[in-house]
Amino acid sequence: MDISNLKIVLFDFDNTLCIHTNHGKWDEQQSKVNRATIVSGSLAVWDNCEISEDLKKFMELLKKNNIRMGLISTTESYPVAKTKQKFVEDRYGIELENFCTGTQDGKLDMLNAIADAYGYVKQEVAIVDDYWYQLERASDAGFVAYFPLQIVNFIKIRKI
Repeated sequence: MDISNLKIVLFDFDNTLCIHTNHGKWDEQQSKVNRATIVSGSLAVWDNCEISEDLKKFMELLKKNNIRMGLISTTESYPVAKTKQKFVEDRYGIELENFCTGTQDGKLDMLNAIADAYGYVKQEVAIVDDYWYQLERASDAGFVAYFPLQIVNFIKIRKI
């Protein structure tokens, strides 16, 4: 894994940066309450979620090397995206640019838009995501794609 050519790394949110510990399905009422809580800007919905200390070290390494970072989560709305950014800043101490999308398929569209908008070649744009579908699509399109455990191994092997 070589980060020296990267210009930007985009991180998924759910189960990548925000590791959920409750895997049960919310009923309709709980979903409504949680959605309202998130839209209001509160992080309370994610109080029991964990973060990856290795991803945090990776983000600090990217920052040290002046590599841009962004959030590329599938979100329902701009206020939800802003609250997710707030979670990352609160828990990881890193401010991510907002490149969130409304659909899973929109992530590849966003990767292409970022490359085009900033004049990056695709190999300079990386995505970190726990969803194999996203990694496969990004990689097939020429982008760099990392599963979160690859980042963990990268940090552990280099003793960062």
